[in-house]
Amino acid sequence: MSMKTKNFLLTGLVGLSALTACTNEEGLTNPSNQLNEGETYAQIVLNLTGSKATSRATDNTGDTDAGTTSEQAVQDLTVVLADNNNYVQAIYATTLKTGGTNAANRATEPFKIPAGQYKVYVLANYNNSTKAAFNETLAVGAQMDQVLTIADASKLHVADNFLMANDDLVAEMTDFTTTASDTEVNDDLTVESDNPQMVHLVEVDIERVVAKVELEQTATTIDVKDVNKNKIASATLEGGALINLNKYMYMVREAQTATNKPSGVLSTWIYPEDPNYNKKLTGAEDEAAWLTANFSNPTVDGSNNTFTEGFTSATFYCPENTMQADAQQNGQTTGVVYKVTYTPESTAYTELAQDAISTYDQIFTAILGLGGTKDEDINASIFTTAETDGKTFYTYNNLIFKNKKAAILYKSIAEATGSSISEKASAANTAFTSNKTKSGADLDAIKVYEYTAGVSYYTAWVKHNPDGSNMQQDKFGVVRNHWYVLTVNSISGLGYHKPTFKDPEDPDDKAEANIQVAATIKDWTVVKQSVDL
Repeated sequence: MSMKTKNFLLTGLVGLSALTACTNEEGLTNPSNQLNEGETYAQIVLNLTGSKATSRATDNTGDTDAGTTSEQAVQDLTVVLADNNNYVQAIYATTLKTGGTNAANRATEPFKIPAGQYKVYVLANYNNSTKAAFNETLAVGAQMDQVLTIADASKLHVADNFLMANDDLVAEMTDFTTTASDTEVNDDLTVESDNPQMVHLVEVDIERVVAKVELEQTATTIDVKDVNKNKIASATLEGGALINLNKYMYMVREAQTATNKPSGVLSTWIYPEDPNYNKKLTGAEDEAAWLTANFSNPTVDGSNNTFTEGFTSATFYCPENTMQADAQQNGQTTGVVYKVTYTPESTAYTELAQDAISTYDQIFTAILGLGGTKDEDINASIFTTAETDGKTFYTYNNLIFKNKKAAILYKSIAEATGSSISEKASAANTAFTSNKTKSGADLDAIKVYEYTAGVSYYTAWVKHNPDGSNMQQDKFGVVRNHWYVLTVNSISGLGYHKPTFKDPEDPDDKAEANIQVAATIKDWTVVKQSVDL
């Protein structure tokens, strides 16, 4: 039995950039604009609100901000019709009208689609460039709520070509079998005067599918002070990098409301579930493999230009990453690793002195008096001699030393056993000899850490709700179309010697941390799209 279908004419309004002319992807028949029996016209009206970027200096958490022109541009528009179960029934590309003077609104030339009842999805900039971001291709028969594998996240946010989609899964079917009652408009949104068509109108909001993370820093050199407010070091922020970028996403998010929201925010606070939302790391042996399989950049290689040079253009875009409340303490959240040059004050170094009175000083003095059995690299100035570059230092047990051998000797003295000072001196001397040439992982294994050129690393986990209590749902994570602005206000101690976080099982929000980051979260201006169908 054959099924008789209606067709209707589709026109769209889009903002800021001309759409590339393209044909109906499904190759439907009857390409003329002449109405046949059972056909109707429709029009998509797309309004890109907030086309002018606002001043971020006045933005607070919960405010909206248009961002840059390149983040709002629309190169092409794809309309997807789905059934009640979100299975794709048809996919259409569009062609823009010309002659309009309003850069924020555009209209497509008419084209026909089958009549019926559909869920309507609209994708901006779903073209060959952004399609390359995924392993899967959206096609007839696929589901709009399928899990997409991200092959190249950078393709999601190319300048003037950010991928955008509906801001929520469509819940209601739209009926295109009724008589159209709206009048077609021109590219400048005025009513068409030359034989206008009557069209249907459906309104849709779309948004960018990525989140924006900006490292905003005016003061890049910060005094590090101890609990008594005495300066112990200078810390110079050199740049930053993102870690834990989700490898999976949905084309359209399910706009679930967060359990909590930041103070002062009156509107609904969104915290959707991403494909990894219900996964909680348990510490099992396969967890490290799971982290690598599901996230890109779970660590940062400081030698591969991942870090920005300064903060002039320290802006990143990334897929959203959300999780259950109790999964936030497993290093699964998206974070920023800051690269910092740490310069200790002269009083911050640990030194032992010959003929001083402390037990460790006495052991050091005894080692110097061992005679022929003393290691040749131990001398009276071992603790006061800096490394050749004058910047590299070492730590042991949170104490800072001017050179590696000083740190190893101190460790050897601290761990020496014996019933007398002389016995401990002999044991420390032997331990020093066996450890003094260690480097890299072998040095890490004995818990002596090298800070090459004084570079230290700090991890700040991005907070979706900066005001949230520890580990509540929605405190951490990044949500699409949100703009996270992080500013380092203070540094109270030395960071890590490697460009990653220390332990993936460490809580993401410790009661005490060596770095304090003030985060301001802003929605990008939602791109308003009125769909006249």
